[in-house]
Amino acid sequence: MNKSIRGIYEKEPGTGVWWIRYADAAGHIRREKMGNKAAALKLYRKRKTEVLEGKKLPGTLRTQKVTFRELSDDMLEYSKVHKVSFEDDELRSGKLNVAFGARAADSITPQDFDRWLSGHDWKPATFNRYKALLSLMYRLGMNNGKVIANPAKLIKTRRENNARDRYLTDTEEPVLRTYLAERHPERLPELDISLHTGMRRGEQYG
Repeated sequence: MNKSIRGIYEKEPGTGVWWIRYADAAGHIRREKMGNKAAALKLYRKRKTEVLEGKKLPGTLRTQKVTFRELSDDMLEYSKVHKVSFEDDELRSGKLNVAFGARAADSITPQDFDRWLSGHDWKPATFNRYKALLSLMYRLGMNNGKVIANPAKLIKTRRENNARDRYLTDTEEPVLRTYLAERHPERLPELDISLHTGMRRGEQYG
């Protein structure tokens, strides 16, 4: 993707074949293949002007729907590099993809997401983590020019009870320790720090 002009990119770097990507008046993402970069820039500006003026675009242009799964994949790529909660994001996005993966991302409404989230017997904290993940997906999608709105922003955050303390029981701790020793032994020191200091995850990893 050309960093200076969003919407103009070389799909296969080094080929010299440039594409443009933009949203039409209905919010649908359109892509057109051009020749060199100068021609792509000229057409991109023309199409953006036509959209602003409300002109009808040629019916032969390809309208490509961005799926929810594509937003999810982009989010995981970002999460793997920038977040310590990548494994949690991967697990939650898997469940979301079962429900919405094949759907066009811009066709899913806040009500669709709220109904799905409310259909699970989750505590407010879990509900809010899924909402935050959805919001991240669409925010990255907007930054990448793949969607024009973030429906997750309209989902009401649930109030969490932060006053309740949660401790591992005498039977839970050895189970967790055994699991880590077998699968992720390098993370055992993290468990010890957490148990002996009582820090929250954000504090510990920050």
